[in-house]
Amino acid sequence: MALTKTERTVDLTDGEDEPRTSRRIANPWILVVVIAGLLLAFGWTFLQDPSISAPTRDPAWYTWRSNLMMHDNPGLIAGDWGPFSMFGGGYRISVPLYGSILQRVAGIDLYTFSAFMMVGVPILTGLALGAFSWRRWKDPLLFVLVMLSTAALFMTTPYVGYLDNITVLFVLSMILAFFEPGRTSWGARVAMFLLSIVAAYTHPTTL
Repeated sequence: MALTKTERTVDLTDGEDEPRTSRRIANPWILVVVIAGLLLAFGWTFLQDPSISAPTRDPAWYTWRSNLMMHDNPGLIAGDWGPFSMFGGGYRISVPLYGSILQRVAGIDLYTFSAFMMVGVPILTGLALGAFSWRRWKDPLLFVLVMLSTAALFMTTPYVGYLDNITVLFVLSMILAFFEPGRTSWGARVAMFLLSIVAAYTHPTTL
């Protein structure tokens, strides 16, 4: 007696929809549209009234430090001065430095650079975490979902806070973006080390 085994037929059409969907989402124009939508969502209030202050706690503090860095001795920011040394901020110098660069290089006004950062930092953080997910799983749909969900978190109450705090979250997300290539690349490892230093000078307690 002979035993006959019938080979299971495989439907070659299985899974065609998934690659097709991934190809659509991988279109660069999809990313452009998503980023434009996020810019509109975060910047709509400022487009309606460009004169309003940034939705952050104590925007005057960031404006003052950035202005001081441009027009006086930058060392004053790091100095131990003021009542109870309350004006010494040498351990958080990244944001006023970014503000000075935005004003001198990009021509953004002194009183609006903090609003510009409050719009840009959540989107850049979403892109950084999206890059981390892409380098790990190579899934364009996951990239878009991670970027959108990360940016959406910055619209919730816990993340509407001090500009130093949300900026250091962006820097830490950039470190994650280099995590996967850092397994084999010394260039990525150096980038992670340098970004860690930037995070320490942005907000050391969050780091």
